[in-house]
Amino acid sequence: KSLSDTRDALYLEKERLFKHLQISQEGLAIYTIDRKEILANELFIQQINLIADKQISSPDDIFSLAEFSTITSFLNDNQYKKEKQTQILEKQLEVNKNEYTLRIRCIIFQNKSFEISINDVTKQEQQALLKKQLTQNISHELKTPLMSMHIMLENMILGVGKYKNHDIYLEKCKEVVNQLSKMVQEILDTSRLNTLDNKNEKIIDLSQIVNEIVDTYKLIAKSRQININI
Repeated sequence: KSLSDTRDALYLEKERLFKHLQISQEGLAIYTIDRKEILANELFIQQINLIADKQISSPDDIFSLAEFSTITSFLNDNQYKKEKQTQILEKQLEVNKNEYTLRIRCIIFQNKSFEISINDVTKQEQQALLKKQLTQNISHELKTPLMSMHIMLENMILGVGKYKNHDIYLEKCKEVVNQLSKMVQEILDTSRLNTLDNKNEKIIDLSQIVNEIVDTYKLIAKSRQININI
């Protein structure tokens, strides 16, 4: 009776685990030490077919794929060691295929069975790239007015123009500070773009923007013997 109760409890636990696998947001397969599938959800099959250039019908077939060669080597290096495994071993890699970025993780348990999970991280990678580009753009845009201000202040300190240009330089520095403040506000606006609607649209005067940019570059250009004409 005790064995029967335990068997029923294990069956219910297996069914609960299987249901969890089916609704999971990651592809997941569990294997024996002989690399035979124990459990695999449908998403796992879909994702390995996304990676493979041929139709894969069984999770056992993934070890023949070139994209899984790193995982296969990891299993070969660790599964058949004679010494006892005392901790869980893990290997991760990313595969870029058909405009998707998939993160594959393999975990070898102490009894040498293992699981392979696949996560679609395409959106996360795209967002990370956009953040990197945004940071580079912000750095570039802030560098120019700061350089212009640096040249003007340096000229004031060195006494270039015998003080007659000091008021002009101070006025220009004030304009650059205002420009930097405007940039910071635009950065804050950009961070809220996802929540903006049509009511927040506005007309942009390109002529004014071009003149402001040229005005900012003027002193830097002059120091390098460059003339700017609009």
